[in-house]
Amino acid sequence: MDAQAGSGGTVAEALVQLRAVLDLVESGELSAGPDQVAWLRGAVDALEVVARSTRVSHYAISDERGLS
Repeated sequence: MDAQAGSGGTVAEALVQLRAVLDLVESGELSAGPDQVAWLRGAVDALEVVARSTRVSHYAISDERGLS
């Protein structure tokens, strides 16, 4: 990940970057051990949950304020 994702980047940006790395590993273009692959999959899954809950929270707040 780049510095932006670590300092003010969005969950979506981090998710895109981790998915890209996971895709490279799964396609064989990048090598990783089983522990690293498991970690990447877990991180992608966790960020997907955070991204979904963030979107839901954003829409709920927008609806409460009449901003939808």
